[in-house]
Amino acid sequence: MIVGGAVAVAVQAILFPVTARSKLVESLGQAVLNINEMESSIAIGLESEGIDISSMKLAKHFNRSRKRANLYLAAATNYCMFIFDILLYMCW
Repeated sequence: MIVGGAVAVAVQAILFPVTARSKLVESLGQAVLNINEMESSIAIGLESEGIDISSMKLAKHFNRSRKRANLYLAAATNYCMFIFDILLYMCW
C-alpha cells in the first residue's frame, strides 16, 4: 500500500506536475482548515460563558481535527518532497 501510494505520487509529480501542485495546495488548505477547527475548539471558552471547556466533546473534536491536520500535512509533505526531487533532477 505504501509502495502504491509512492508510485501514484511519483506519477503525478512526473507526468502531471500541475496536478501534483494543485494537490499540494489542496492538502495545505485542508490542513489550515483543520488547524482553524482546533483553534475554535480551544477558544470556545473565551467568548461564551457557561460552557465547560474541559468537556470530553471538545477534547474529541480537538483530537479529531488534530489527526486530520496531521494527515493532510503528511500528504502535503509527500507531494512537496516528490516535486522538489523532480525539480532537482530536472536542474541537473
